[in-house]
Amino acid sequence: MSAHAGRTHETPPSPGQQVTPVIIKTGGDDSDPGQVQVTINLKNKTFEGNNEHQWRSAQSTVAAGIMSVEIKDGDKHTRHASDNPRLEGAKLQIIFGTEMLVLENVALQEPHRTSVVITSPNAFEVTKQGTQADQWIESRSSFPAAKPLVIFSQGGHVFITHQCETDIVELTLEVEWDETGG
Repeated sequence: MSAHAGRTHETPPSPGQQVTPVIIKTGGDDSDPGQVQVTINLKNKTFEGNNEHQWRSAQSTVAAGIMSVEIKDGDKHTRHASDNPRLEGAKLQIIFGTEMLVLENVALQEPHRTSVVITSPNAFEVTKQGTQADQWIESRSSFPAAKPLVIFSQGGHVFITHQCETDIVELTLEVEWDETGG
């Protein structure tokens, strides 16, 4: 069900910005039948955690902002965009029963710049390291085996609330990354 259709047009990145997807996959092999595996792949971008091998909270290593989310849930395929990826408050919540994985734009000290922060109640194991200590490109964790509820919002505006029909779901977040470093 969708509370708002969201923006459907593409917003071109600003000079020095690059749009790269963040892929979140749920389901797949897990040794515990009461759990579902969740994998986050940043392609060739990096996040910093609080530990070289695992994390519960991680942040993009450069300024970044969530632009849109695409949900593949069985045969269903939907896409929703934020009103402004450079503003704090764009938030993706993935709820597995009583546990919630959150990705959100958080304001940096510089005006009109955000970082993407991920928080999780469960530790994620780093499966592909970045180039520096505490950086990662891919990681995974287990959550309760439940069909996830996906909520994408910005500020008080909910773009989509989607109750997944399966526990094998792929979420693609278009994230604008600031490669200028300034």
